[in-house]
Amino acid sequence: MTLAVVPAGETAILANVPRVKFLHMESPDLGALVSRNGRDRARIDGVVADLHAHLDAGWTRFLADCAMRQIPVYHAASMYEAATGRVSLDHFSEIHLAGHEPPPLFGPLKRLMDIGICLFLAPIVLPLLVAIAIAIRLDSKGSALFWQERIGQGGRVFRMVKFRTMRVQPPGEGPRFASKDDDRITRVGRWLRRTRLDELPQLWNILKGDMSLVGPRPEQVAFVSQFEREIPFYGLRHFVRPGVTGWAQIGSGYASDVAGTVEKLEHDFYYVKYRSIALDVYILYRTIKTVATGSGAR
Repeated sequence: MTLAVVPAGETAILANVPRVKFLHMESPDLGALVSRNGRDRARIDGVVADLHAHLDAGWTRFLADCAMRQIPVYHAASMYEAATGRVSLDHFSEIHLAGHEPPPLFGPLKRLMDIGICLFLAPIVLPLLVAIAIAIRLDSKGSALFWQERIGQGGRVFRMVKFRTMRVQPPGEGPRFASKDDDRITRVGRWLRRTRLDELPQLWNILKGDMSLVGPRPEQVAFVSQFEREIPFYGLRHFVRPGVTGWAQIGSGYASDVAGTVEKLEHDFYYVKYRSIALDVYILYRTIKTVATGSGAR
């Protein structure tokens, strides 16, 4: 695929778009982009421009001529988002999320889907929950369940529950990222993280309304305070209800530092912007595949 780029505004993000050849234009000369073979035929598959940038009269006429010749015109940010599944923080403003509200029935249907799936799974996973709890208690000292305050929708604090996968934290030890070879993770805990079965108790949080099946993962209170200082617009991820799984979890794996958190945040913003029942179903499908193969988590 070959696309011509209008040299105005924020088009640098196109460097991250794979499998596309970009021709950076120097002047609004449509004749340089078409060949004559009895009739005009474009040498390009389309034109990319930052449609939010101020374009002079020449470039505006150029884009109008492209439309008249049925040459597709793409918005640079939308192309980046479609190709990567991320909303770039380097060229982000709150307006990127404005005007992208889902249909009015999305909220009630999503909640109905959450409750329905939880009630359907309850009798199926109950024996598994009991078996995992016993395995955790036999493997290491401490409770089978781990409760922790997380930040939810609207910045509200709630207590999230999951299976304990680490040794009981000594008094005075603060929160820190888990790493690949973290010595705090127990033997059973490592398997639970690989299969993501440590998240099963969060069905309770879903029924309570603190969480959804799909949404940005809720973060620890201490980390949220840090990220809101270091990462622009971080708090906007709390616009929607957090989830057990999400677009970031199937798209970028586990974040072990601030840089990884930025990448996951770009995926979270993509979900907030384009959220729909169809996207939720796709994320659940991908999550089931991850659980089956045991990849993508620590």
